[in-house]
Amino acid sequence: MLKPTRLFDLVDLQDNLSPNPKAINAKKDGSWIHYSQADFKRLSDEYALALYHAGIVRGDRVAIISTNCPEWNFCDNGIQKAGAICVPIYPTSSLADFQYILHNAEVRIAFVSDKSLYDKILSVQKDVPSLEAIYCFDNIEGIPHVRDFLSKADWSQLPMIEDIKSQIKPHDLATIIYTSGTTGNPKG
Repeated sequence: MLKPTRLFDLVDLQDNLSPNPKAINAKKDGSWIHYSQADFKRLSDEYALALYHAGIVRGDRVAIISTNCPEWNFCDNGIQKAGAICVPIYPTSSLADFQYILHNAEVRIAFVSDKSLYDKILSVQKDVPSLEAIYCFDNIEGIPHVRDFLSKADWSQLPMIEDIKSQIKPHDLATIIYTSGTTGNPKG
């Protein structure tokens, strides 16, 4: 592949053409963590495989509610590779907006960055019939962690992900971004 036509193509292409041992960097607990381009590709594939295992199909919606972090990138890219649509939500949104967006977009799985966001989404889950699961990027005892989700990735199914990717066209919807809702309900 020489010309990327979909967002996730960029990750695969970059890994092939110009591998970078420090493609994504983040400070965690006072120390820098580095992710190579190959790590990015592998982790986004892992998200796609776990989403596939969870029954996420082309066109399903998956939310990310998080501050900036490497996990956001891996998750978003994996959502796209699985043929699903990412619904990023501002972490500063109100409870009413969380509930409205999750319900309106018919989100099936939500990924959040921390305990406070997990608790907020959990509190509105009863009002969002489509929302099956919430996973947290931070590792907090008693809260489903993203590692629990990713542990279900079955690497023998990678050809299925490649097949799904091959069916995704450049004009297909990748993300639904909602407005802040200052003049009414948020609009996607």
